[in-house]
Amino acid sequence: MISQRDRSNPARNSPQPAHPLGGGHDGEAAIRKAEALLGAPVDEPASDDQMSAEDSGNRSDGEIRGDVLSRVAESGIDITALQFRVRNGIVTLEGVIDSEPEKSRLLDIVRGCAGIQVIKNLLKLAPA
Repeated sequence: MISQRDRSNPARNSPQPAHPLGGGHDGEAAIRKAEALLGAPVDEPASDDQMSAEDSGNRSDGEIRGDVLSRVAESGIDITALQFRVRNGIVTLEGVIDSEPEKSRLLDIVRGCAGIQVIKNLLKLAPA
């Protein structure tokens, strides 16, 4: 319900995204925006009922995954050979990445996402 005070201030009623690509509480919207930036579909997130909100700082697996994908898509890192999975706040990164600096940058980006309990790094470097 919107109070009388909120009705007089439309800016108060406008949701403010937590991240430039959306993120916030709508993981699906963030994933769709990441797909648009990448120009390719990304895997669907695990269902939100696989974890309690308390276990991941009030963020569902879908929200965490959407935030990760959005931030990585904005970074310009080529993720076409990578997989991102989130279950119970545990993020698994798997696939082949071009270089050690790019791998480090990707891990730094993922570490910056709220609600992550553990990062499983299964990334491999591409052959030289």
